[in-house]
Amino acid sequence: MGIVSNYLHDVVQVGDEIEIGPPCGEFILNPSKYNGKPVVLLAGGIGVTPLLAMAQSLCVVHPSASLYFIYSARNSSVIALESEIKELAVNNPHMHVRILFDQPLDKDITEQKCDAVGVLSNELLQEWVPVNEADFYFCGPQQFMENLISIFNQLGIPESRTHYEFFGPKQELISV
Repeated sequence: MGIVSNYLHDVVQVGDEIEIGPPCGEFILNPSKYNGKPVVLLAGGIGVTPLLAMAQSLCVVHPSASLYFIYSARNSSVIALESEIKELAVNNPHMHVRILFDQPLDKDITEQKCDAVGVLSNELLQEWVPVNEADFYFCGPQQFMENLISIFNQLGIPESRTHYEFFGPKQELISV
């Protein structure tokens, strides 16, 4: 975790008042600059947080935008913001959601809580999204992100159509 996350977990108590500012950084999807291409949001674990905000913003400003949201998590016990994502999709017919668990619980399979089991692969990405025309935004753990960089390289997706950010200190991504 980063400095702010550690401070919030270790120091701030229920009832404390803190002064905060709006989110900032270079990892944004600016709806006013939407180019009409399909948008693919790829979330790994808690990396879903900024991507859900991007999806909400795009759906408000461009409700007919073609939006694909793929969420990879361990299993249903640790998935975050699932109801918000699914509600957004229900209210936006151009939004497509896929859930991928790499360590599903037994009930995840029997209750069909995910669309696939394993890690994101070339095949799944090609099956689920318009790979050749989309812009990609992704956030998650380093291994998840390195896997995506490798997939993008194998599929010939140019770097100009990929956008990412780490939660925590900036790191280099190495294609696996």
